[in-house]
Amino acid sequence: MKNKIIICISLLISVMSSFGQVRPECFVKKYFLLIQSTTDYKLAFQTAQKAAKDLNLKLDLRGLVKDQNTHIGLSLPVDTCLKYTAEEGAEDSSCYMARGRWDDGIYISIEYSNAYQGFNKGFYIVVAGSSDIKDELLIATLSKVKTRYSDAYIKSSKVYMCCMH
Repeated sequence: MKNKIIICISLLISVMSSFGQVRPECFVKKYFLLIQSTTDYKLAFQTAQKAAKDLNLKLDLRGLVKDQNTHIGLSLPVDTCLKYTAEEGAEDSSCYMARGRWDDGIYISIEYSNAYQGFNKGFYIVVAGSSDIKDELLIATLSKVKTRYSDAYIKSSKVYMCCMH
């Protein structure tokens, strides 16, 4: 009897854990040109504005604003979030989608590190470019950025590309 209980509990745990698994095919490797990482959103915003001006690059915050939710750090507008998350009327209408899903390119944005595999958690990161491969334009932009921000570098991460709801 004891063995049957243990087997039943094991099966239940394995079935329940399979529902929470994220499919590996949902992730695509992306490359990001990073200028700064900081826990201070105001400092990241100042750097992003200055970098856009100094480097003559577009500043595109992608509609993201600082969010009080420490897990996501930044959020899209409520109406956008409701399209991708829980049903209308949900208490938490915050959402964040990592740069690189459909918006690669050379421009300045502020992102939140929790959404990127292999990045330290809890940081606002100033990004000057993103690509699905280490392309020539990204490498050339790194050289340009390094003239003003010597610590700039390219780092890769896998970005979630599958359906969000």
